[in-house]
Amino acid sequence: MTEKKAKELKITTVDYKTYTDYEFTPPGLWMIQNAIGDYIFISTSSRQEAQDWVDTNYPPRGKYKVTATKMISTKPKSESGNLSCTGTATRKK
Repeated sequence: MTEKKAKELKITTVDYKTYTDYEFTPPGLWMIQNAIGDYIFISTSSRQEAQDWVDTNYPPRGKYKVTATKMISTKPKSESGNLSCTGTATRKK
């Protein structure tokens, strides 16, 4: 049997003063704010991986929920090739 190796996530801890700096850029896509007030950034593309890491390292499970550091939106239908509006031929000649 082959065992899957646990993926090492890059974790960055930032204090409140650094986080509120005007030129601060988040070092990860997901984050939590712990009880001390520090911001914990988790660098991974998967929200589930980030939530699993938080549940493991900050018990009890479900106490902290990861949040995205930037707005993530889905593509509008017009970008996927579908028409966003349709026309009808109702004009009389």
